[in-house]
Amino acid sequence: FVLMMRSRAEESVLDSGLSLFLSRSHSKLDSAGMMVQDLREYQVAQDSLTLLTVRSENNLLQVTLGCDTVLKRMTGLKESDDLVFGTLPGSEVRLVNPAFQELKE
Repeated sequence: FVLMMRSRAEESVLDSGLSLFLSRSHSKLDSAGMMVQDLREYQVAQDSLTLLTVRSENNLLQVTLGCDTVLKRMTGLKESDDLVFGTLPGSEVRLVNPAFQELKE
């Protein structure tokens, strides 16, 4: 699947942020069609539930898959207001019990 983390998710905005592609064989971080980071050591198992955690706070972006930190970096982009999940060809994504939390100030 693909997780798009952008400051604005609109049809008219082709790519305004980062996209995280996770599959059974290969994963990568992409921005505007260019690979930012190869993440081939992280894969998702077929037909299994995997906990995905996304932390977007100011310029910090952190993504964990299960108990592995897939991505932790400071970005020049503002925090994402939207998370957009998409499927890769031949796959499906089911969100089970999503939990959204506001950060304490």
